[in-house]
Amino acid sequence: MKTFNIKNFLALSAIALGVSVGSSYAVTPSDAQGKMPQNHRFELNGEKLHHEGMGPFHPRLIESLKLTDEQKTKFDDLRKVQKEAWEKRAQGFKNLKELREKQLESGDINFSALFAEEDKIQAEASNDKQTYRSKLVAFWDSLTADQKAQVIKDQKEHKDHFKDRQRRHGDEHFKKMEPRDKQAQPLQKEVKPAQ
Repeated sequence: MKTFNIKNFLALSAIALGVSVGSSYAVTPSDAQGKMPQNHRFELNGEKLHHEGMGPFHPRLIESLKLTDEQKTKFDDLRKVQKEAWEKRAQGFKNLKELREKQLESGDINFSALFAEEDKIQAEASNDKQTYRSKLVAFWDSLTADQKAQVIKDQKEHKDHFKDRQRRHGDEHFKKMEPRDKQAQPLQKEVKPAQ
């Protein structure tokens, strides 16, 4: 008759636990269950959470403004300039990463070359920013007074929504976004000298 051996029991338990945990991670949800892949752009109420474009002009607002052909052309120019700027900046950072990797492979790091490449990216971004701003001003100036009022109303609603969200969820989440020097510092207890 075999006696109870604690070492064998623990080893067998560890193996069983490892197999059960390992198999539970291997199970992936099917598409029939409605699970989205991790890299999927999320939607809320049929609307993309990440809209295309930048600034105050989201697609729903642009549709509601009922732009003229001239205004549509200016808006399309604005979007085109923005997209090109993003692509140039992404390519610039890709080139910088490749340069850094080449230097690491060669065993010699040239910080001057890396900084020069970074400065080039920043200069292009600054130029693109000025171009974008001029196109944005041109588009804004082409809007009628009613259209401008609608944009301003939309921006106020967005601001109020953000403030309401801040009120509902507390200030703690939003304090994380503030620089540390502006965050409220905890009060320190005063130490009274012994008398």
